[in-house]
Formats: sequence, structure tokens, C-alpha cells
Amino acid sequence: MAMNRTIVAMFLAFVVFAGSVSAEEYIHYRLGKKYREQGEYAMAKDELKKVVSVYPDNYNAYYMLGDIAMTEGDKGSAESYFQKALQYNPGWRAASRKLAKIYEDVGQYDKSILMLQQAQRTASGEENTAIENDLNRVSGRNQKAGGSKPRSDNSAQQISHLDLKPKSGTNANTKVASSGTKKPAAKNQSSVANSSKSAKVTSQKLSSSAVKPDSRKGAYLPSEVPQAPSGPVPADARAALDLGVRAYRETVQNGGKDFSKAVAHFRRALDLYPGYPAAYYFAGMIRRKAGDNQAAKFNFERAISDPEQGYNAHFYLAKIYGEEKNYPAAIYHYEKYKAKTSYEPGRREAESRIAEYKKLLQEKSADTLDLADVHREEISDELRNLPQKYEISELQIRIEPLLTMVIADTATAEGQAMLKAVKLFRTKKYDQAIAEFRSVLEQYPRGKVAGLSLYDLGICYMKLHDWPGAIDKFNQYRERFPQGNNAPVAMFLQAVAYFEMKKYPTARQLFQRYIQENRDGALVGKSYEKLGDIYRMEDQLRNADEAYELAARNGRTTEDKVIALFKRGEVFADLKNWPLAIKQYEAVIAEGEKNKTFIRVPDSYYRIADYYYREKKLNEAREKYLRVTRLYPSYQDTPWGLFQVGNTYRAQKQYQKAVSSYQVVTNKYPEDYWATQAEWKKKDAEWQLRYGAGK
Repeated sequence: MAMNRTIVAMFLAFVVFAGSVSAEEYIHYRLGKKYREQGEYAMAKDELKKVVSVYPDNYNAYYMLGDIAMTEGDKGSAESYFQKALQYNPGWRAASRKLAKIYEDVGQYDKSILMLQQAQRTASGEENTAIENDLNRVSGRNQKAGGSKPRSDNSAQQISHLDLKPKSGTNANTKVASSGTKKPAAKNQSSVANSSKSAKVTSQKLSSSAVKPDSRKGAYLPSEVPQAPSGPVPADARAALDLGVRAYRETVQNGGKDFSKAVAHFRRALDLYPGYPAAYYFAGMIRRKAGDNQAAKFNFERAISDPEQGYNAHFYLAKIYGEEKNYPAAIYHYEKYKAKTSYEPGRREAESRIAEYKKLLQEKSADTLDLADVHREEISDELRNLPQKYEISELQIRIEPLLTMVIADTATAEGQAMLKAVKLFRTKKYDQAIAEFRSVLEQYPRGKVAGLSLYDLGICYMKLHDWPGAIDKFNQYRERFPQGNNAPVAMFLQAVAYFEMKKYPTARQLFQRYIQENRDGALVGKSYEKLGDIYRMEDQLRNADEAYELAARNGRTTEDKVIALFKRGEVFADLKNWPLAIKQYEAVIAEGEKNKTFIRVPDSYYRIADYYYREKKLNEAREKYLRVTRLYPSYQDTPWGLFQVGNTYRAQKQYQKAVSSYQVVTNKYPEDYWATQAEWKKKDAEWQLRYGAGK
């Protein structure tokens, strides 16, 4: 399979760009891989560490470092490296399975099960079967060690990112936990099979204490969490639950709304094991999807004690209370969820909501004004409205190919002062440049020059990757000069800085606001693209697809469009929808070659060719490999493409052509990793020619 390519993206000022993998990074990565294959682990680690020191988001390098650490028996380092790989490539099954193996080896079976469940979430075919076997093995070891049997479905540990908007016309008193069955429940427990009357009474009793705030302090007073039933889960109850979960997942994946089949299984599970928290959890999910939040709360309250799903129940309770504007209750449940989850997107969402709700509570409870703040605001407004002595025009100065600053007209003293700062920045005297911009700001503290100085300081900090500093300067610029020419771009760059800090909820809000307020803005397409990146990181692939589609539609340049189309193809590949993925890659090729923009064009050829090769469509694969290696001979994956040409001939038993193709690789790229592989394959093909039945 072709080597993965890492793209390091950075957006600055009016010129927004996507950087391609440097030759240096590729060489070090390739050397690291070669040394690893040869068993030279010390040299391999040296090369791979050079990659991650310069490009800290290269998840392939982290993965390989983890693999080497496992081989050397250093499980602690291996765990750290695989976690890094997952941080920059969330949902990567290979890394998840490696972590699962480490945790299994050290007896942390719950963590091992969690990683396998996450891997199974997107697995299919033989890999899914292999993960299922791993789960069964680890589960058996976990039970022997005194743990509980886990669920093998992928919904067990993941927060759903499906559309959960409430729907009208739902009877709030109708619960999944109400079926009319007369079978008695255990003491202080309620079953999905309980009568609607008893369920309603119990729900009212729990809800009244669960949502009641302390009127004196606005604090949340949680009710006693219903206790889980004692004793092990009967095998037939567990089997009923698993059937229900499979039916639930099937309905969700097919976009259906009829969960009656799943509900029947969950009711059966509760009949067999009254008070079964896991069944209540999925009952809550179903009621949540139906828009019946009261019934969802009833079920989620009873799911909290579940060892597998309890913390996720806190998440959904927090969501519901937040929608009801019961902020103390929402904060309480988000805090509970945050303390237990290992799912990073969910943790970030919880942190964002906690901060938001605490701020809302503070604003609501504030009954006095800070006069000092009022005075400062009035003075600020007064300064903002002071007229300039004359109108100063703006000039854009490209200080390097991918970075633009905005300064005052150099015919003015202000412009000359700013130009001095720009020259310092061009010569990489960054500290002096920042000091000079600050000096300009002190000398001209109001009007357009002050705004341009703040803006350019933000650019300086972006260049230095000082994201908090950039956010602060752009925020000052936007607050003081909300109507300034650069205010929309400052908002976009703030969003980029938050994105780089991995504060995705805040970044998402700013990108969305930019789009709403600048429908015809130059950065609308890029904003949609970054939204797509965020959704993809959070595993919201359908939302990512929609965002990338809008990015391609709104892209201002051919480069913007082809990047968005390529990313959309990657989403479809993640979804295993290869026909649509191929369609996007073909669009990248057509659009790029038509407009002489070749970024991502070779990648698209290789994605298509690799897919055809996996599907054993060897003629189609060879046609793509031959075309891309002929049109883009200097591209980094050309040795791989030529090697694959030989492999297609070899698979078709055309051994003479295979030998010739492998010879091209060894002659043109004798030092490349694929030349070593080609030499081995060539010898095999020559043997087949001499002793086999090939031609």
C-alpha cells in the first residue's frame, strides 16, 4: 500500500494556503521505515523522531515509533506513541488495536476492550471478525480476573453524533420504559416492562428531586442515583440486550425511525433482569431520538449505574438539562461525564458547555454593575469615534510567498514606521518586529493605524505559532474596530488559532459566524473546509461531507476547490463508500489538470489506483499507475507507482513484463525502499519464468 502523506495546513491573513509535505519530512520518514524493516531500530527511531520534532502531527511516524517500542518490549513508550497517533488521526483502527494489545498484556482489560470497541466501530469483513475474536478473548480474561463482560458493539463507548433535534407531537409521558406488562419489578427499581402508571409515578418522584436547584445558591441538588441490580447479569438477559443493540444500530445506520424491534429486545432484557441499567441506556437513546426528553431523562437516570454506559448517560442528561436551560443540572452532569470519559471530542464538548453555562449563570446572577467597566467602555467608545486628521489608505505587503501584512500608506510617517517593523519581520528578527509594531501602537493609539498595528501583531503571533497571542490581538482589533476592513479576516484567523489549539467548539462557532456574516467573503470556502476538518476529527462524517461539499462550491480558487473535493473523497473512503470516493478523486484530477493546479492530483490518482488494485481490477489499476508516474515523475510516490505496475503484471502471471517493470524501479531509484522490494519481486518473477507456467 502506498505510504501515507501528511499535510500540514496553516492559514494566514488574506492569503490562505495548504502546505504540502516537505521533501525533508518524506526522506526522514522513508529512512525510518527502511531501517525498521531492516531491524535497525535505533537508527529508525532517530529518523522518525526527526519527523515528529518538525511535524508533530505526523501520525504515521508516531505509529511506527510505537511499533518499534512494542518490538523492544517498551510498552510504556509504545502506549504513548499510539495515543499520539490516535490524537492526530482519531478513530485509526490499527492504532486502536495496538493499544488494545498493550492494555491486554498488562492486565488492563477494560481499556483493552474500549480500544477494540472503538476499532470495531468502523471495521468490516475479515477485520471485523478478527476484532470480534479479540473481544471474546479479552472478555474471557476480564471475567476470569473478576471484571464484567463487555459489549462487542461499537456504540458501547462512543457518544453518538447523530441529529438529536426534538420532534413535535411526542407525548412526554410515553416512555420506552412503559409497556403495560404486569410483571412485578425488584424493590426500588423500574423496568422497561413496568406499567405506565408506576413508571409515571416513579419518574415524577425522581425528576422532582433531580432537577430541583437550591433556590438560595442556584446549585444543583442531584437525586440519589438508582442503584444497579445486584448479582451477575443472566446470560439470556445479556443475549437479549445484544440483540437489541444490534437492532438499534441497524436502524440508526439505515437512517430509520422505527426502533420497535430494538425496544422489544430491551423489554425482554429488563423482564429477565429487572433494573438492567444498560437496557435503560439504549431506551434513553431511543426516546431522545424521538424527541421525548422527559422519557429520555427517566431512562438515563437509571442508566447511570451501568459500568459501561453510565458516564455516557451523564452526557445526555447534561444535553437535555442544557436545552431546558437548567444550567446547574447540566453543569453537574457534564462534570460527571468529563471525570470518567476517555473520549476526547466528548470531553472537549463538556468543557465548552460547562464554561458557557457558568458564564450564563454569572450573567444571570449579576445584580450590580462594575462602574469601572462602564467608564472604560465609555472612554473606549469616545476614543473609537475620534476622527483621524486625514484618511490613511492601506497597503498590502507580501513579506513572504504565503504571508501578507497590511500597513498604512508609506507616504505617511505612520506608514514608514510600520514598514520598518515589516522589514524586521522579513529578516526574521521577530522580537524586534513585534516591539516596533508595539511602538507604533503606543505612538498612534487610536484610529486606523492603531487597528493595523493590532492586526499585524496578530499576524506576527500566527507566524510564530503563538496562538493565544494571535487570538488576543485579533480580538482587540475586532472589539475596537468592528467595522474595520480587516475585521472579517481577523475573525477567521482567530478561528484558525483556536483550531490549532484544538479548541474545536470555539473554532467551529467562529467559522460558522464568519460564514453567516460574510456570505460573499473570500474565506467562506476555507471556513467550510475547516468546519469539515473539525467534523471529521469528531467522527461526524456526514457533517464533514456536507461541509466539504460547500467548501468546494464556495472555493475562490481552483486550489481551494480541489483540496475540498479531495477531502470529501477521503470522507467517503472512511465511510467505505468507494464509488463516491472515486467520483471525488476523479473530480480532483479533472479540475486540477484543466486549470493547471496539481495539488492533490497525484494523490487522487494513487487513491484510485490503490483501490482498483485491492479490488483486483488490475488493468484499471495499471492504467492509473502508468498515467500518474508518466505525468508526475518527480512526485514522491513514483517509485511506489512503478513498483505497483510490476505487481499488476505479476498478479496476471505476465512475468516478463513484471521483471521489466521491477527493473525500472531498481534502475531509476536504487536507494529507495521500493527498489529493495522490487528486487525481491523481480527474482520471484524470474523464477516463475524459468520454472513456472508464466510468460
